[in-house]
Amino acid sequence: MSTKPISQAELLKEIDSLKKELSSLKKEKKEHWAAEGSESDFFKHLLENIPSDLVVFDANHKYLYINPVAVKDKVIRKWLTGKTDYDYCRNKGKDKSIADARRAEFNKVKETLEGVFYQEMLINDDGIEVWNLRRMYPIMDDTGRLQYVVGYGTDITHFKSSEKALEKSIKNLEKATKKAEVSMRIKEEFLANMSHEIRTPMNAILGMSNLLQNVKLKGKNKSYLDGITKSAKNLIVVINDILDFSKISSDKLHLEKIPINFTEELSQVKTLFQVKSTEKDIGFIYNIDNQLNSLNLKGDPVRLNQILNNLLGNALKFTLRGTVTFSVSIKKKTKSKITLGFSIKDTGIGIDEADQEIIFMPFSQADSSTTRKYGGTGLGLSITKRLVTLMGGELLLESEKGLGSEFYFELPFSISQNTEASKNFKTKETQELPKDFKVLLVEDNPMNQLYASSILEIYTKKVKVVNDGREALSALKEDSKYDVILMDIQMPIMGGEECTEFIRKKLKLAIPIIALTANAFKKDQKKYLKIGMDGYLSKPFEEKELLDVLHTFL
Repeated sequence: MSTKPISQAELLKEIDSLKKELSSLKKEKKEHWAAEGSESDFFKHLLENIPSDLVVFDANHKYLYINPVAVKDKVIRKWLTGKTDYDYCRNKGKDKSIADARRAEFNKVKETLEGVFYQEMLINDDGIEVWNLRRMYPIMDDTGRLQYVVGYGTDITHFKSSEKALEKSIKNLEKATKKAEVSMRIKEEFLANMSHEIRTPMNAILGMSNLLQNVKLKGKNKSYLDGITKSAKNLIVVINDILDFSKISSDKLHLEKIPINFTEELSQVKTLFQVKSTEKDIGFIYNIDNQLNSLNLKGDPVRLNQILNNLLGNALKFTLRGTVTFSVSIKKKTKSKITLGFSIKDTGIGIDEADQEIIFMPFSQADSSTTRKYGGTGLGLSITKRLVTLMGGELLLESEKGLGSEFYFELPFSISQNTEASKNFKTKETQELPKDFKVLLVEDNPMNQLYASSILEIYTKKVKVVNDGREALSALKEDSKYDVILMDIQMPIMGGEECTEFIRKKLKLAIPIIALTANAFKKDQKKYLKIGMDGYLSKPFEEKELLDVLHTFL
């Protein structure tokens, strides 16, 4: 293989090419370093303008870099470089606790080589409280040793203000809630006391009136007695309306779901209003689906009766001539559930369309003269509408002034597979009291003593009456062989609850104790059962109600 010799001209040409390539490399290197400088300026500009403060410490917690957001004054930033927070606090006359707190967080990073979060509150030069959320994060060298600590923070003063406002609102809400609870408790206590103070004398008034009904009075004496009885019953209706409205308004009315002898319930309603319509010379039409005769349902019979009695009572009250029609029909039916439609229609005074919403509002009637002419609290329809809603229905109204009204609603019921309600009703009617049963009547009100003992003495001669719980205990220590104790609740010296607990826990007696209570709230009745009473009878009570309770426990 041979090589061709290079001429001088070719050699010079090659040298020129190499010079150009070297010049190009120098230019590229110059441009590269120029670019390096631009990138450095870019990051410096970025760090100094981010909206968070940013600092870099060395391994001894001395400042290496501070951005303008952290410290605005350029002179102070330059002075603080290489110094610590203790130097800064001394220079600015600030409490060294700030430096202590920051040093403690720094030491955590140094010991654990992990980042930390913390909140810091400072008072700025204008005397305003400023909050920051801060983080310190470690940066290690190639050997794994701590080289730098980067610290950055975000102003959270706005969030803290919102948080404090929220905390204040929550505290205000808690205070308002407690105030409302206290107000509700005072209201309940007032209603309970009012109920007790009114029901106790009403028990005597109605009781004596009922006893006098057995006496053959004539002329004005008979009308006087009827007036007393009617007025007393009207007053009880007013009390019950106010209590029911209070319980519904405070969501403390709970519905029961027990077996209902539906045919018997409707039959009692029918009998009551047939008598009332006859007295008023008004027709009463009763249309009930025959399929209901074979059904036993589950629901709240007391509240159902309340709804029907209210609507039928209103229909009868506001109908001067014509008829009142009561209808019940089956709307839907499965094996376990049934929906019934109830209609109460009358040919009474009717309600103007503009007033049809008003009558369902509390303490309202279509016309201010209605109360004066027909009586009532203006609560009946409001309570009825709410009860229908609670039971799963909606109360609807169609009415025309001068032509009459129809109230309609549908209610769901569960179908019961047993006949418990029917059997209980029949048993109660046929049951009789044993002869010469022994009763201890604990009652402080002389009139109520007279009323209750007058009924009891028809059936037994063994009735002992005492005035309070302490006298009851003395009587039981002398002779504990009583068949039943009728116990008033509120009495001087010793009340019924305290006396019952003593009988159960100290005397260890199992005699049936029946509370005679003027407190109408269900929570009170549950409390009586819990402390050892066996049953309760709400005042005012009629003779039949007292006998029914005695039937149960004798």
